[in-house]
Amino acid sequence: MTTINVMVTQGAVGYAPSILKVNGVVTATKYSGTAPTATSGAGKIDIYTFTLMRTPSSSWNVFGTGSLNFG
Repeated sequence: MTTINVMVTQGAVGYAPSILKVNGVVTATKYSGTAPTATSGAGKIDIYTFTLMRTPSSSWNVFGTGSLNFG
């Protein structure tokens, strides 16, 4: 299992990552419940944490959480 933190400085329209490329393969991010709504505001910072878990078939699951509206 691997954990990655990504800080996203938002623009006027916020962006929340929905995919992550792992080992060359595009993988959908799974959020608990609904995906977080990104902060819309220039210069605001959202922090996303992704936990990557390898499956027995050697593919990856990506689980995400978001801490929003810093800055």
